[in-house]
Amino acid sequence: MLDKEDLQALQKMFSASEERMTEKIQESEDRAVQKAMVMMEQCFDPKFNFLAENQQMILKKMVPL
Repeated sequence: MLDKEDLQALQKMFSASEERMTEKIQESEDRAVQKAMVMMEQCFDPKFNFLAENQQMILKKMVPL
């Protein structure tokens, strides 16, 4: 049968394990968010730049009112 000291030792062990798992999950989440941001920049920035360039060309060709 487990006594009070055994239960306290188990509780400490589980708490430490839970903290490590939480840290690992947070690190993984942070990496995923950073990778998503990089991917979005690579995908969207060129398209927005292209749209802005085309908009400037259209504005130059428009006849002022």
